[in-house]
Amino acid sequence: MRLTILFNRIFLFLFFTFVLPSSFNVLLANDVAGPSIFGAWFTECNDSSTLEIDAAGHYLLNINDNQIYVNGKVKKTKLNEYDLFYDSPADLGRGGMMLHWERFSKTKPIARLNFLPGDTIVINWHGFYDEVDHVFVWTTQPDFFNEKNKKIIMRRCASPTQR
Repeated sequence: MRLTILFNRIFLFLFFTFVLPSSFNVLLANDVAGPSIFGAWFTECNDSSTLEIDAAGHYLLNINDNQIYVNGKVKKTKLNEYDLFYDSPADLGRGGMMLHWERFSKTKPIARLNFLPGDTIVINWHGFYDEVDHVFVWTTQPDFFNEKNKKIIMRRCASPTQR
């Protein structure tokens, strides 16, 4: 019993002394997304087209329902402007499995976000950059893509787990 209490105290001390402050320093050093873009973003609040950004600047993006969900990182480029970088597929359906995920760049942004007042973002979708063919692919296929002006407007809504 005493050993458990001692272990818990040591763990909490180490966590609050080293882990927590270093995570804040990483956020500041990497200039990760500001708190204004954290949360769940939807084309319509009852829609399934979602972008969820956590406090560490990681995101989950639903590109095509039941087909393509990707993980990535958000990086601030300038005031109210952020780039989305692809990291890995989070979940793939049959159609999503047809893409060459291993060839997609993790250093070229798949989209640019512009944060607007009033819990609104505008997404300029680029697609996935194929490092073998040197072209962006999946540029017009996302469910949220707007053929007319190529810009997607999303609003902050309650997270799907909170609805």
